[in-house]
Amino acid sequence: MIIDLKKTSKLKPIHFIGVGGCGMNPIAKTLLQLGYTISGSDLKPSKLSTYLIENGAHVTIGHHESNINSDIQLVVFSTAIPSLNCERVEAKRLNIPTVERAIMLNSIMQLYKEKISIAGTHGKTTTSSMLACILDACKKDPTYIIGSEVLNFGKSSTLGNSPYFIAESDESDGSFLFLHPNVAIISNIENEHMEFFKTAENLFQHFVKFSSGVVHSNGQLFINADDAISNKLVDTLNANDHTGQIITYGLTNSSDFQAKNIAPHKEGISYSVEYKGENLGTIDLRVFGIHNVYNSLSTIAYAISHGLPFDGIQEGLLNFHGTKRRFQLIGEKKSISVFDDYGHHPTEIKTTLEGIKKSFDRRIVCIFQPHRYTRTRDMFAAFSKAFDPADHVIITDIYSAHEKEIKGINSQTLVQKISDETNQTVSYIADKNLVVGEVMPLLKPKDIVITMGAGDIHTVANDLCHQLSIN
Repeated sequence: MIIDLKKTSKLKPIHFIGVGGCGMNPIAKTLLQLGYTISGSDLKPSKLSTYLIENGAHVTIGHHESNINSDIQLVVFSTAIPSLNCERVEAKRLNIPTVERAIMLNSIMQLYKEKISIAGTHGKTTTSSMLACILDACKKDPTYIIGSEVLNFGKSSTLGNSPYFIAESDESDGSFLFLHPNVAIISNIENEHMEFFKTAENLFQHFVKFSSGVVHSNGQLFINADDAISNKLVDTLNANDHTGQIITYGLTNSSDFQAKNIAPHKEGISYSVEYKGENLGTIDLRVFGIHNVYNSLSTIAYAISHGLPFDGIQEGLLNFHGTKRRFQLIGEKKSISVFDDYGHHPTEIKTTLEGIKKSFDRRIVCIFQPHRYTRTRDMFAAFSKAFDPADHVIITDIYSAHEKEIKGINSQTLVQKISDETNQTVSYIADKNLVVGEVMPLLKPKDIVITMGAGDIHTVANDLCHQLSIN
């Protein structure tokens, strides 16, 4: 389903349920900037919803059936909004069409000639943001909708004035199949969100369907050749039948675009780029870890394939400062650096910690809040190995994300597993609000402290910086 925005009235409201959410808000904001009338509701006020109000949207705090009336032409919801939500029920009663968030995102995408979607298990936000910075440095003025604030721009979406549109996709609920880009970057494929996909094969087939839609519409795919399941995707799509449409990147000689001479340093990481054996030049990043080599290399593959100048690519990546909650520096007090990171999957955690250790070679104190009982259960063994690069690990209670508890799955058992299988110092502090008081006496000059998790653990990083500054 596609909403034809060119035929959609700009006078009648488009209503967003949960308009302050990080996925919904930039879509509502973009439509508002395009001249559409926007209304919405959310459970609590936020900076994001305040922006909409200040720019002419009608936003109500709280979900109420009275927020829906016959003047509304369309209601947009995310999969986090249940079908029995009072506003969805009222929209149905009034025969007002309702669509998922991803359908509206795709409808905006279809307004643009160069429709770029970033997909994959890890790295979507960073890759989308890197590409936005490259296009900006190359004076291409892109429109983008990304799931987190790009620190360079101080926002998660921008309405540009060019044919370029960048959208971070969301595979967690399968809704990325609603997107119809003509360019897609696939960073990697790994078992994640299995509460939705159930099986690895079902997860893989979703990516097959997404990718097939791109190549069969004469689009281009940029795929990580070093990722085993992504490579399987290349084989499944019969790359020989799509020469020029499937372009690979990685660290191995089989890739079209390769990163060579990788050198971590205290300011980030640098490497040289080769395209089919030709050295294009050196890239210098101000972010850390081998995962960011892959993220940036995918954007380079796109940019070179589309004729963008290498010096513009270098400039965009050198000036990329990261995104909110992706190894974000919160503060430095008394030679102790405090970072926050959204990492909640074992691969993300281990890769980030390894990158920190290689670039800084300093003691790492990691404060981790597991996210979801199902993820903790399904990846229990992998979590026990994920913290190897850290010197001291503190684990809080699981952030449920509205899941019910699972018997035998808890942070105490994870702490015990790590203690049994490694030589690490690991401790359990149930209440995150008690972490700062417990960790303060442990800290030494030049320590790196990093809070990790997709819940609300980021508040600990802020509290720790405050405590360090007054002690």
